Amino acid sequence: MTMKIRCFTREHYRVMPWKNHRGTTTEIFIFPENSSVQDDSYLWRVSSAAIASSCSFSQFLGFDRTVLLLEGESMALNHDCVDRPQVVQRMVPYRFKGEWQTTCEIADRAVQDFNLIVRRGKVVADLQVLQVAQVQTEISLQSFQALIFCVSGKLEISCGGSQKKLDHYESLLIEQDSLPNVESMSSSEVLSIRSLGDRAEVILIQVNPKSIE
Repeated sequence: MTMKIRCFTREHYRVMPWKNHRGTTTEIFIFPENSSVQDDSYLWRVSSAAIASSCSFSQFLGFDRTVLLLEGESMALNHDCVDRPQVVQRMVPYRFKGEWQTTCEIADRAVQDFNLIVRRGKVVADLQVLQVAQVQTEISLQSFQALIFCVSGKLEISCGGSQKKLDHYESLLIEQDSLPNVESMSSSEVLSIRSLGDRAEVILIQVNPKSIE
């Protein structure tokens, strides 16, 4: 299995308006990379937004969303089809459908969220929150693409013979050189990850085409 590994710093990310123009977001990665959130021409996307006050979220028809907080204690999401507010907490993933009409409520302190959005029926994505210590943690990668986002601390990552380091809010993308199939998934790549300090918080996203789910 041949892998391509790329690191992204804050300078690589793109700041842009929300789809509903009610705020701004930082796009961390989008696939395909020449696609746009405005015309729904993508398969999956990772972004982060600072939310300073209660507001309406953009709608994404045909997409599934996963949201968690990177900074701040909590925010409440009100959906048009759900009876009660849903509380989103720091480093706890919350999943909902992109077409739901959604408003968020926050207290008197701004929050920073993290968003994963995937096209329903085309790709499947698994998001994990990891607490990493100085002892190496080994993770089996069974995906076409994997994105590692360093929430806090500093990381050392080894995969496919390469060793990389990530700092706060930096990310690393690991991609196979071709789409996997069911047979190739039985021989997964091993990702080794450890904190360069006492502890690091990490988000790991693994993405596959829907056909090999």
